[in-house]
Amino acid sequence: MHADFLDATHDLVSTARNSVVWETPQGQALERWGKDVLKHLFDQWIRLRRKKKEDHIIKTAKFDVWLKTRTSGEQRVANKMVKALVDDETMDPASLIPILEIVKGSVESVAFHELIDKIEDSGVSLKTLLELFEEWRVIEAREHLKLADGRLEALKQLELYAKKGALEVQEVQPLLERHLWMLDNTWTEASGQTRYTDILRKQFPDDPKTPISDRRLDIMGISAGGVLTVVEFKRPQTTLSRKHLTQIDEYVEWMQANYVGTGPDSPIAVHGLLVVGKLNQSLGVAITKRVAAGIRVETFDDLIQRCKTQLRHTDKMLRKTAPEYSAAARKARKATAAPVVSVSQAKCNAATVIKKE
Repeated sequence: MHADFLDATHDLVSTARNSVVWETPQGQALERWGKDVLKHLFDQWIRLRRKKKEDHIIKTAKFDVWLKTRTSGEQRVANKMVKALVDDETMDPASLIPILEIVKGSVESVAFHELIDKIEDSGVSLKTLLELFEEWRVIEAREHLKLADGRLEALKQLELYAKKGALEVQEVQPLLERHLWMLDNTWTEASGQTRYTDILRKQFPDDPKTPISDRRLDIMGISAGGVLTVVEFKRPQTTLSRKHLTQIDEYVEWMQANYVGTGPDSPIAVHGLLVVGKLNQSLGVAITKRVAAGIRVETFDDLIQRCKTQLRHTDKMLRKTAPEYSAAARKARKATAAPVVSVSQAKCNAATVIKKE
């Protein structure tokens, strides 16, 4: 750095030649300039260091690849979490893999979104982060409990309809439209079913000459994740026939020809799902071929049993995370009319279980 003006006309350098006469206007101007330069360089250093840490974090466990598969809302929440981790100087990027895995598995949860907001409001340190995660695990368990209870009631209703063997469109359609998870557990958010369902019903009206026992209950078009799935329901007493397979083929092929890739909101692919009462063993090869083409064939019993397995898995996770909210604990409390423990006590119980495991 050259500051020739310090001795251009008057010598403003100290006698020892190791300092500046700061009390002069020129010295004060140089001091202000120097402080501004140092502040700018320090800010740049912090920014670059944070950027390096952020790059390391999002590339850990391929977090950046996973992020591209999420919705814009979920990306926003995940990025908030990454920012909180980057801003904490005490956190070593190499030790963040478990936290990133929690983010991956929880970004769809409303409770997790609330946790991120709390972290943003209060700041984050490793200690507070772990405390918040501990609290959130119990909150999430309670959220999943409410969801599981509602799903169980819906599943009981579908099972009752199937056992009656006389499902009507007015019964099955509203139930399944409200609970698309029963058809596919990834359909937590789906759209387009009204539009595509109307198109399918208009294009493929039910033949009035078909015996009632063999008529379909409903046909729906469900869009999720860029894929449109044509879902056809036969009656629970119906046994799969080759004609049924040909029909679902026709529906899928027509939708592929007319709606794939025709606009920014159009589906990128069309799959099929046929739900019947019973399978036909002689059509095993034909079913396998259609699976390869993206067409599934299930019975109502398959669908119901798969949903029950999902709910059992949820309860198993609850027993690990918040045992006081598991089905067994709730049943015991109901029998004895005992109140549920407080959130703080639940938090302690969950922490004990987690620690033991």
